[in-house]
Amino acid sequence: PPLPQAAQGRTAKEQRNSHGIRDGSRTPLPVTPLPDSITDLGDGSGLKGEYYTGREFDHKVFTRADKVAGFDCHPGESPDPRLEPGSDYTVRWTGKIEAPTSGTYTLYVAVDDGARVWIDHELVLDAWISQSAREYSGTYTFQAGHQYDLKIDYLEVDGGSASIRLYWEGPGVPKQFIPESAYFYPLAADAASLAKDTAP
Repeated sequence: PPLPQAAQGRTAKEQRNSHGIRDGSRTPLPVTPLPDSITDLGDGSGLKGEYYTGREFDHKVFTRADKVAGFDCHPGESPDPRLEPGSDYTVRWTGKIEAPTSGTYTLYVAVDDGARVWIDHELVLDAWISQSAREYSGTYTFQAGHQYDLKIDYLEVDGGSASIRLYWEGPGVPKQFIPESAYFYPLAADAASLAKDTAP
């Protein structure tokens, strides 16, 4: 499909996977099979997933433990039977993230429609718009062995496909799907801190 008006003239930059948080790529990585994520109780790893109807986290439908932040749904599907396919909904994942090596990582989100990612209350990725699948990137410097607060918001509007996948690339780490081992379920005491994460 043609690029939105605002994106015309950026094709060359997009094909290089721009490092700007608002400049997307039209060629994200191929779909990666996702682990089963319908468990209701956490096992000490993974993330807390809160699922809402509406475009602005209007009504919470359920909370569950997700091994990773991500899913890939074709038209007529949703990430859970409790969300009506084709409806508008939002998802919020919270927890902590830990990188295996120290240094500056590039983080990528391949998303249809919108997403935002905060790490330690810094907005690293911001693509909160209605769009077809697009990849965005940003950078963050990690210290190995340290857990950082993580918050991920997802937006699905106007039916059609719904997907979000997070990748990273860093020192000694090739571009890859962020694994469950990097995520940690939040503690009750983390809620107040994560509530500080807001977007402009």
